[in-house]
Amino acid sequence: MSKHKGDLLRMMAKAETIKQADLARKLRQVQDETNRIAEQAGSLERLLDEHRLAAPGSQTTAQLANVMRVGHQLESHRKTLTSQMKQSEHRLNRARTALAHSGHKLDILSEKARIAKQQTENE
Repeated sequence: MSKHKGDLLRMMAKAETIKQADLARKLRQVQDETNRIAEQAGSLERLLDEHRLAAPGSQTTAQLANVMRVGHQLESHRKTLTSQMKQSEHRLNRARTALAHSGHKLDILSEKARIAKQQTENE
């Protein structure tokens, strides 16, 4: 009976290893997404800074209206990126937690399989 239990535990550990690899892949994807959003936010901040410097140089009402419109669009995009960044960070934390849980479960299953193997050998 102990041999069957050990085999089952090893199969469960193997399945958990596969799950852990998938979770690690998802974690990398979320990390890449977070990095992409951070890069976009940095670019947008530079655009906003340039825009603020250019605004006082407007000569006509039309130029000023255009500068204001662009400024509002940039600010709206910045708010969207900030929201996306928060969501991405939340997903990143969840992915890290899931990966840590999976690793802990794998350690437990591996240890139980090792113990079951020893028990089988002792019998």
